[in-house]
Amino acid sequence: MLVLRDDQLTLPIADETGFTNWFVDDFMPEFLDDFHQSLPRSRLIQRACYGRNLALRFGFKDPVSHTHFVYLMWEIGPDFFTFPGFKDIAEESSKPEQQRIDAFYQVPAELDKAAMFGSDWHRWEQADNN
Repeated sequence: MLVLRDDQLTLPIADETGFTNWFVDDFMPEFLDDFHQSLPRSRLIQRACYGRNLALRFGFKDPVSHTHFVYLMWEIGPDFFTFPGFKDIAEESSKPEQQRIDAFYQVPAELDKAAMFGSDWHRWEQADNN
């Protein structure tokens, strides 16, 4: 499970610009460096914004939850939330955010792998076209 340090949790990442800049410039080099190095910053910003907006649509309001959601988009696939095991969690907006985030990390390995191998990585193109 992804663990964030206290200093990362207190950053001004509540608004879109603060979040996307922090995610791309500070978070990605530490936790997603291969992806960070593979694309221009402008595309990474677009994708972080796209992921944050999806998280908001699923009812995640906390920037820490946004971080986990976007991280999972990179780690599992940009459409991870459409796969069995993840979909129900994403759509269960009546449960507390942290409980839902924790549940994402507890999805059985076989469902996790199915999402990884079944993800449509072209889904990021939706972000790139915005």
